[in-house]
Amino acid sequence: DVYIDQIMLPQLKDLVNTYKPSYIFADGDNDYNSSIWRSKEFLHWLYTESPVKDFVVVDDRWGKDTKRRHGGVHTMEYSSTVSLHHKWEMLRGLDVFSFGLNRNSKADNYTSTKSLVHSLVRTVANGGNFLLNVGPASDGTIPVIQQERLLEIGDWLRVNGEAIYNSRKWYVQGEIGNKIFYTKNPASGNVYAIFTEWPANDTLQLSYVHPSPITQFWFIGLGDEQHPTPLPFTYQPTSGTAVGIPRVNPTRPPCRFAWTLRITGLAFFVDTVPLHQYYNSVDRHDNVLCGTDECRESVDLLYGDSPFGIAVQGYSGRRVEALAFGAPMDGLIPLLLYHSADQKDYALVTNSTAKLLDSSFRFVHIEGYVHP
Repeated sequence: DVYIDQIMLPQLKDLVNTYKPSYIFADGDNDYNSSIWRSKEFLHWLYTESPVKDFVVVDDRWGKDTKRRHGGVHTMEYSSTVSLHHKWEMLRGLDVFSFGLNRNSKADNYTSTKSLVHSLVRTVANGGNFLLNVGPASDGTIPVIQQERLLEIGDWLRVNGEAIYNSRKWYVQGEIGNKIFYTKNPASGNVYAIFTEWPANDTLQLSYVHPSPITQFWFIGLGDEQHPTPLPFTYQPTSGTAVGIPRVNPTRPPCRFAWTLRITGLAFFVDTVPLHQYYNSVDRHDNVLCGTDECRESVDLLYGDSPFGIAVQGYSGRRVEALAFGAPMDGLIPLLLYHSADQKDYALVTNSTAKLLDSSFRFVHIEGYVHP
């Protein structure tokens, strides 16, 4: 109580009043509940009386009972966990064992630049912020091995930064296998496919990308001199888009560790086939688009006798996909594709569009359009 009353709370308020932070990252809370730390008392002052009450953001570390339950930003530390439905950030140090400088650390205690870039890409693709801790020496200098990591990450961002800065998560965060990740720039509308492993046969398979007649693919970092035209691609409804990746001069690669395609002019795939012809089973890796007679007969009609509704099918070990029929658009019915957030077994269900918007399902894209 003495520490909290006479040191912690007065110092927290002094920091806020003096420096007016936009973000407060609380930590060291694991031993006690928030009631012991009197977190509610401080947060009430912070958001009602403090000079930053209108804009400050806080994390979720205000007691061992608050992590990933409260706070404006959920925090994941040295973790593969993501939070698609809440603001979150991944935090880690360059040293796998220490946030601060540990003079006993060996070279292999420091995470490789390749792993750091891949972690950055995965975090951003899932809508998170990437917090990378640097441990300076007592004189304020940054050890050379840490400088090297930061400079190499900076080199990668210098080429691929448009896929990271000011980006948002796309409808789908990545392909199966965690080798291809997606981001989107809401200002330009461009979608980015970031691949962390060079594809076999120089062909990148993007199963969730449905090109429009004006879609183009560009390899970021290859200037007009090296590749003056958009990349070639083919499209199949059952497997998505296959993009030809140019062979790169090994002495002059655009970057290391991961590479990015800029996808411009991407619109939803449009097909105006009759409704009864649309229903057929489509297997895309772990996703099964319902097309069985049983599924068709179980469609929940949401609008009387009109052919709107939802059919969901689940198979063992596979992610569930759901097809919903939306309101008519220009005389056509949009097919709205959803999939489950987790790979689980689901029995055949029928439900309303609202049900698909809960935490179990998320919207992917408009699969196409059909005639009524």
